[in-house]
Amino acid sequence: MGKQTKTGSKLSGKLINSFLLPNIGQSLFIQLELVYMSYFLTDLCGFDLGVVTFILTSTAAVDLVWVFVTGIVIEKCEFRKLGKYRAWYIICTPVILVFFTLMFFDAGNSAAAAGMVVIAFCIKTLFQDIISAAVTGHISQVTDDPNTRTLLSARRNQGAIIGQLLFSVIGIPCITMFGKAVGSDSMGYTIAAAFFCVINLIVNYIMFVMTKDAPIAATEKIAQGSKLSVGEMFGVLFRNKPLLVISFGDLLRYTAIFLVSSTAAYFFDNVLKDSGALSIYMTIQTVTGVIGALVVNQIAKRMGKKAIYCLCTLVYGGILTLMFFLAGEGRTTMFIVFMAVAFFFNSMIGTVVTAMTTDTVIYTMWKDGKNARGFIMSMLNIPIKFGSMIKSIILPVGLSAIGYVAGQAASPAVAKGLSGIMCLASGICVLLSCVIIFCGYHLTEKKVTELTEIVEKRQAEKHE
Repeated sequence: MGKQTKTGSKLSGKLINSFLLPNIGQSLFIQLELVYMSYFLTDLCGFDLGVVTFILTSTAAVDLVWVFVTGIVIEKCEFRKLGKYRAWYIICTPVILVFFTLMFFDAGNSAAAAGMVVIAFCIKTLFQDIISAAVTGHISQVTDDPNTRTLLSARRNQGAIIGQLLFSVIGIPCITMFGKAVGSDSMGYTIAAAFFCVINLIVNYIMFVMTKDAPIAATEKIAQGSKLSVGEMFGVLFRNKPLLVISFGDLLRYTAIFLVSSTAAYFFDNVLKDSGALSIYMTIQTVTGVIGALVVNQIAKRMGKKAIYCLCTLVYGGILTLMFFLAGEGRTTMFIVFMAVAFFFNSMIGTVVTAMTTDTVIYTMWKDGKNARGFIMSMLNIPIKFGSMIKSIILPVGLSAIGYVAGQAASPAVAKGLSGIMCLASGICVLLSCVIIFCGYHLTEKKVTELTEIVEKRQAEKHE
């Protein structure tokens, strides 16, 4: 365990920058899953679409349960020598390596093969969620200073975007190279999956070593040594109004993010009539995301986290809504330029959401006198998981409602319907997110500092 620090204590640059590492590794293998999992199952393993739909929906359902299991596991497990959160860096990554590789192993298209994919997917996702929660919990554990937590959150977000950028450069070349080396396209994916997970294991081990002597925030001493029951954890969740507001508000934003990403190919092909520009759009999305992640900390210091969230969602949602009315055939450049601005602002939100959630840890310590840091930080996954589930419902229903048929030229009505799903529905979700956070979230930087000082004072009085 590291030494105790108080609010305002500065962390070393080396420690701050170490929080880049976990998400670089995680983004590499997650991008492989997001971009190529469905293709691998259908085109290489030979599963029909019905089986693939079953695999993806069943694992998504289990993933929703994992959100809460993750928080309980993090809160209940204590590794005194390795650190409550640090230990997971070396526990989870070998497990992820084994089961993520199995997800991309071509065992045919039998029921047993499908079962293997489902089981591997579920186990991999549980440990992936645990290590994600451990990183965010660690951010909250090493400092009580709101500005420093925002900086650490920015590093985490930057690491994720660097990982995405790295995958865009080496992803396809690695798959192709490995496939040619062994003479099998499917094994190219298998080896690439293992390779990216080995990188993930290495960077997390480096993170584990670099944070060995990381300081411990003064508030971490609250209720140290005692364990919260499962009932107490959920009681903390439902009594923490700021956390509930963030979870519900950001759920709508993530619904929009998943709708935009999953309909982009349809949109470029049928609305803009320029499918070749999709790769340019995706590259610009990543680059503007990197820029947004780099500048957000300085802007947040001047404006505050809530103001950043509301401003960014207002711009992001406004641009999406505007594109419903303006985007069309022959306007690809205009669309990409506007969306680049939208992605810049959306990138900044990821940082401030993590920092805002760490502030709710202090709120619970002040309100209930309980340290539920691990459980609360794991709730960052709620908007992601539920947003993905809502998208999975809206997208097929929406495509059916507008009369979209794969392989057929889209009529003007169908094209407008696709624009409505990608731009209008997503824009409304983001604008509603803005309203929810603006009206419901009241933990200002000043208030968090005051609550932190009260919590630290209570703790000091107990030891006098």
